[in-house]
Amino acid sequence: FPSHDNIPATTNSYICGPLSVTASIVGENRNSSRLKRKSGTSGVWLNVAANGVSISNLYLDGDYVAARGIEVNGYADVTVADNIARKIGEYFVHFNGAQRLTISGNNYKDGSNGISNLMPIDSASAAFSTDLKITGNHIENIPGTAIHIAGKQSSTDVLFAWSNPLVSRAVISNNTIFNVSGNGIIGQGYYLTIEGNTIVDAGSSSGNQAIVSQGKYISVTGNVIKGGVGVGIDMGGCTASTVTGNVVQLRAEIGIELQSCNNVTCTGNSIIDCGYGITGEGSAGIAVLEGFWGASLQSTANVVSGNTVRSSGSSGQYGISVGSGVQQCIVSSNMLVLSGSVASIYVSGTADALIFGNMTGSREEDNFVLRGDNPKFTAKNEAGNADFWIVPQGSGNLRLDKNFANAATPANFVAQVCIPIKDAYGSIFYIPAKYGSTW
Repeated sequence: FPSHDNIPATTNSYICGPLSVTASIVGENRNSSRLKRKSGTSGVWLNVAANGVSISNLYLDGDYVAARGIEVNGYADVTVADNIARKIGEYFVHFNGAQRLTISGNNYKDGSNGISNLMPIDSASAAFSTDLKITGNHIENIPGTAIHIAGKQSSTDVLFAWSNPLVSRAVISNNTIFNVSGNGIIGQGYYLTIEGNTIVDAGSSSGNQAIVSQGKYISVTGNVIKGGVGVGIDMGGCTASTVTGNVVQLRAEIGIELQSCNNVTCTGNSIIDCGYGITGEGSAGIAVLEGFWGASLQSTANVVSGNTVRSSGSSGQYGISVGSGVQQCIVSSNMLVLSGSVASIYVSGTADALIFGNMTGSREEDNFVLRGDNPKFTAKNEAGNADFWIVPQGSGNLRLDKNFANAATPANFVAQVCIPIKDAYGSIFYIPAKYGSTW
């Protein structure tokens, strides 16, 4: 596929309709080795039909034809690399049942959707893909989702894709995603690594997130997210997964959200000037019983530790929030630097949470609000109904009612020493053991 540097791009030197690609198509220079889709044609443009095919170093102009640009269905060891792609009417690259597929170094903009294995609802032909590498791509200015690793879709069960993945062992790394109206990255599957991606202004509405993860053994690490409307990192129904070392800044809603997760560790992240920090209030958050789309999924054994939340804040917002029904959640050693009428840590309903060792900026009395509740400890940010208030590790203001009931006017104390206690359910809590000079 020769380079034609001396031929102006407007001459459209290579024009074709749909092709069955059984051998590699490799250009000499992706700015001048141009392939344009023939107007008026339909169906998949470049349909890979053999193992080991490479489509690389090309300028692909899809002419806004409403069809997929590149399709990889059931083949192995395929590479789509270092292309410039424009005006693709459906997906830039779509795959199904692919093995050892590499999509890297491509520059895609002004099309529809990016890279995906999304299949029609109730599709009998949806096939499993493994060992994928989606790395170093730049995706910009599209109305859809940039990268979508999907599970099986069911018309009768909206949560079906959570437990019926179509992908295992995938690395989505070092991609840059800018100005997409849909989601930045969706990863549903097992053994997924979402690492080192930069996502700016992804999501034009509250239903669109920068990163969405659902499945088992997922690592979301070292991503940088800035701007956009929806959640920064949304972990939904994840098991044995980690969210580590990410930066989420200036999202209009939640920075990091854990929905109905089990054994998920959220540590070392920085959330800066988001609508909320790390939260479990409303319909989602840190290990929430009520999960996606109102489903009742139990949430247990999650850890939120060593994160930094900084925000100017506004009324009704929280640094870290743990929602009703959460079990065995640990919130520890986080740094919360908040201003305005923001509660640093808020635990609501019947949540079972251990909160200790966190550091806050100002307004200590309002930062931590816990109350006893038959006999588990829960919390709310209302002084008149609180059984006791506590700040980390024995300093600050305390309100305590010895019966752990809804005391209308609790007494005021200053905690100097905290000790661990265990309730009837086996949960351990740190509470003040000394006030003033009296034990």
